[in-house]
Amino acid sequence: MISIYLADLIYDSTETNHVVPLNVACLAAYAKKKLNDDVNIKLFKYPLELEKEINLNPPDMLGLSNYSWNERLNHHFCEIVKGKDKQIITILGGPNIRLDEISIEKYLKNNEYIDYYIVGEGEIPFVELIKKLQSDLNDISLPPGCAKLHNNKLIYTPTNTRKQPKEYDYESPYLTGILDPFIKDKKCTPLFESNRGCPFSCTYCAWGVSQLSRVRKKSLDIIFEEMDYVRKHSAGQQSWIFADANFGMFDRDIDIAKHINRIRKEYGFPTDVTLWDSKNTTSRNIKISEVLEDKSGYIAIQSTDLSVLKKSGRGNIKFDGLKQRLLDYKGKSKETQTDILIGLAGETSKSHMKTLYDSFDLGFDMIQPYNIRLLPGTDYESEEQRRLYKIKTKFRLIFGSYGIYNNKLVFEIEESVRSTKDMSENELESFKILHWLIYFCWNIGIFKPLLKYANIELNINPMDVLLHVLETKKNKLRELFSSMKNESTSEWFGTKKDLIAYYEDARNRNKLKEFKKLNAWWIAKLYSDNDLLNILYDDIVLCIENHSVKKYSNDVVWDELKNINSKLLSFGDLSKSEQSPIISVHGKTIYYLNGDSRYVDKLNMKIYINRDNESAQWWDYYLDGESYSDVPINQFLSALEKGGSSRLLNSVVVQ
Repeated sequence: MISIYLADLIYDSTETNHVVPLNVACLAAYAKKKLNDDVNIKLFKYPLELEKEINLNPPDMLGLSNYSWNERLNHHFCEIVKGKDKQIITILGGPNIRLDEISIEKYLKNNEYIDYYIVGEGEIPFVELIKKLQSDLNDISLPPGCAKLHNNKLIYTPTNTRKQPKEYDYESPYLTGILDPFIKDKKCTPLFESNRGCPFSCTYCAWGVSQLSRVRKKSLDIIFEEMDYVRKHSAGQQSWIFADANFGMFDRDIDIAKHINRIRKEYGFPTDVTLWDSKNTTSRNIKISEVLEDKSGYIAIQSTDLSVLKKSGRGNIKFDGLKQRLLDYKGKSKETQTDILIGLAGETSKSHMKTLYDSFDLGFDMIQPYNIRLLPGTDYESEEQRRLYKIKTKFRLIFGSYGIYNNKLVFEIEESVRSTKDMSENELESFKILHWLIYFCWNIGIFKPLLKYANIELNINPMDVLLHVLETKKNKLRELFSSMKNESTSEWFGTKKDLIAYYEDARNRNKLKEFKKLNAWWIAKLYSDNDLLNILYDDIVLCIENHSVKKYSNDVVWDELKNINSKLLSFGDLSKSEQSPIISVHGKTIYYLNGDSRYVDKLNMKIYINRDNESAQWWDYYLDGESYSDVPINQFLSALEKGGSSRLLNSVVVQ
């Protein structure tokens, strides 16, 4: 019997939630079905548990799922097992590799502790490789999808994906019970899939590679059985995730949504289901949102420049359909959110700025700009597109992805776009603080009532206000922005080698723990000085009033919003549950405060400002019962990184 350890590793040095290891569990379930008692397979998620088991009972074979967030950790564990016994077979699989043969050969040559790499879908190649290793080791040929070096030359035949059936019926890892320890772990989020593949070709996305362009479905009955099984045997996690690239592509996805909602109504979970909507199925997406009773709608536009979308492989996505969905969500009073990428092919500073303006004009409630992390195997990461668009990149740490295993420090690195032929690095970097202002003032909602009023009543795009804030004449705010710029640029290294040398230097190792999510860190800095928050508030109010010829002396709603927005920020203490005295306001004021349009025509509404018990208890736990102004800034930062950013504001309660 062959002893096999399969792992989908995450770093366990920081507190976080993560998904069950569905990927390697799929391999394990299929292997057990086909090979029966010839294999003994154990699954792992946490590196310390894997390290312990390797030391106690080294396996015959170690297989690891390889992604951008755990690649160096995988390499380290391959080195660990080879240090135990060079005969232990090491296998990597997963999307974090270029797909051409020259690159696969180079990858294996650069990583001597990796014996095999499985490229693409893994179940059949994995089982066939085990059979091969059990039979004739003298035969150097390999099953399709498996790669190795022989005499320093690549042995590899790609899988013929066009011959794969339209449906796949591999053994379900949930129904075999192999995932039971993980779905009982509250830190593990259940992960499902109803299909594999993506017909779209977004150049920056691992789903967009041609090898995955054919969409294949899983049995609907099995999907229902899996959800019922997880409902019955899990820890009752409130979040589920469907890993489909395009949920809503098929009519049956409505039935899946109905099944999810039945479980939710009967058992109280999952309250949150993450789905990536299909791109050109507007009416079906709307129906699924209705079935799931979603309170929000997600539409990733990435850019509003059609030429940029075409160059980025999104030219076949119907933009009018996205707008129709957005209008439907807005008509049903659902909060809408979008993603925007900076550094896309053909994107200029001007077109990116226009996308930000357009996002506000379209009415998105949350606008999330991101850098582009280059992922091996995607078109945008290829040498061809790097040359075509003159892509220049830099490297930084991945937050929270570090640890010491087998007495060696390991950490992960991301490579991100820093300039193209159409956007210089200075231009790209100039958006960083603006993106943060969108996050802080709009997404979190700190000054959203004021910005929303300006947008709707005065036809002032929030971008005009935020750009004005960037040009502030207030010294304290200018000093803050200057420090933010320095911190943003200093986290990047010109080469991966330089980054590794810096953090492996014993003098800099503590800086791994100090590496911050800048969005959260800048909030912590702002809150560390009450004057800064008040100055930012004053700048926003002054900008809006100076932009408009409207006479504010007679504008009751504006005066009420200024007063109450201030109370939302400063009323009470984060860790104390309190409520304000009753406040009389115009009904329209309520709309700008919380989006509730039922009272817009009413003149005298009663509200109060409230800090609810749950938020107060949350902050009390993370701040040890202290006010945020009385704890070290890094303790406040840690709370923000754990989700505190969404719990900063007090709420408005209508009587």
